[in-house]
Amino acid sequence: MAKVLILVDHASGKVAKTAGELATFAKRAGDCVGLILAPEGQSQALSEQLANTVIGQVIAVESNDFAKHGQACLLDAITQVVEKVKPDAILIPSTSEGKEIAGRLAIRLNSGVITDAIDFASDLSATQSVFGGSFTVSSKVSTGIPVITIRPSAIEAEVGSSAPAFEKVDAV
Repeated sequence: MAKVLILVDHASGKVAKTAGELATFAKRAGDCVGLILAPEGQSQALSEQLANTVIGQVIAVESNDFAKHGQACLLDAITQVVEKVKPDAILIPSTSEGKEIAGRLAIRLNSGVITDAIDFASDLSATQSVFGGSFTVSSKVSTGIPVITIRPSAIEAEVGSSAPAFEKVDAV
């Protein structure tokens, strides 16, 4: 069974609905681990909002440097968690920030990246809609850990029955 790490998007103290959507896709492949990158003192409250998702575990990294230093600081924290969790795939919301993080993370991990996927399968392949929706293509990353961005609202989020286990790790 695969382990899939998802980046939990949030703003103004609220978890985005993409967290449940990514968790639903991740669950197809195996265990879902959510990653929360938040300012000091906010990760526990954000984690509690994931109680109705199928995320099994949440790992949180807190730092006030995320807002000050941007992408470089976020990438350091994500890389730290990837080294700890050793996921088989990484799913990120396909937002402008998510695509930037995915591209930079793939370079850092020497991995392939697939953007704007509309589906994710248990074999870690992704489906994309191309040419204005005229065609769909299925792709699979052949090098490193697949880093895949998923379009928001690509799936209805599955409802979970229990709160995920919570672990806070220190940023390095």
